[in-house]
Amino acid sequence: SDVATARSVQVAGTSSNFFLSSSSELVAVVPAGARTGNVSIETTAGRTESSFPFNVTGAISVGPSIVDFGRVVGGQVGEPKTVAIRNLGSRPLKINSLTPSTSDFQLASSLMLPLTIAPSESIEVAVRFQPSSTGKVDGSLRVVSDDPILPNLNIALTGQVGDFALRLVAPQQGLKLRAGDSFVIQWQAESSDITEFELRLSSDSGRTFATQIASGLTSSTRSFIWTVPSVKTKTARVAIIAKTQSGTVFVDQSRGDFRIKTKK
Repeated sequence: SDVATARSVQVAGTSSNFFLSSSSELVAVVPAGARTGNVSIETTAGRTESSFPFNVTGAISVGPSIVDFGRVVGGQVGEPKTVAIRNLGSRPLKINSLTPSTSDFQLASSLMLPLTIAPSESIEVAVRFQPSSTGKVDGSLRVVSDDPILPNLNIALTGQVGDFALRLVAPQQGLKLRAGDSFVIQWQAESSDITEFELRLSSDSGRTFATQIASGLTSSTRSFIWTVPSVKTKTARVAIIAKTQSGTVFVDQSRGDFRIKTKK
């Protein structure tokens, strides 16, 4: 049956809350106390029942099991996709950490961890695909909880990346700069749709880019003379952000950390 037209779901003979995670995947919340039984779904085509009973092996459930971001242009910042984490048990579930396996996938949700999910409740976690290389990119989101049976779960993440429309040339990994020095930030851009550029600085290996270097740079600009700030860090990176007429945003950053020293 087509689950996209589902009207009701019963789990072990009890009506269950449910939602669609995709046009072909339905997620139902196991009723409190249920440990085994069949699943039946009523759709516009009628009612169908599972051939085998389910068995509850843990309180935590995540879905979808694979998040596919499809194909993006290199440097393009795509829309986040969500992952649902559900508590199918009868006791509160504590989520201790959510960790992407590579920097190509980043959390787009502002969640205060650890957090607790009440029984039969769920949360949604937004993940953004922001790749630094071309080709097929695979990774995972590791979910660590206090579930007694499944304390560690990995959600598969994947995407395809075409040629980069924006590329930061300098600064790159291993560079050593001193506060007050002048440095030429350089980049390449291929899209004719770009309207302006912005430059930002990170001091935490690219996790955040809190410091603005320059904004409103014209579409023909490909370099900027930067006066290095008085920020002592071994984990600096620069990001170039391109805004377009169509609303698409492209981002690229230093491939690794560089160092900024303060003057004595």
